[in-house]
Amino acid sequence: AWLDPLKDVKAEREAIAGGLISRRESVASRGYDIEEVDQEIADDNARAKRLGLAFDAPPPDTNVEVAAA
Repeated sequence: AWLDPLKDVKAEREAIAGGLISRRESVASRGYDIEEVDQEIADDNARAKRLGLAFDAPPPDTNVEVAAA
């Protein structure tokens, strides 16, 4: 269980951006396969583009709750 999911996710993003861990390691730590995750993301992006949909991630400093996986 996460104590503060937003801080945990921010820290993980910074670790990836800083080269301390890889995306592959981060994804694997959640029990997912990077190849499957990347394919899902590519499929989602292609479908959104085909349908004329646009989604933006919330800015990093907003107070958005992150659902636990």
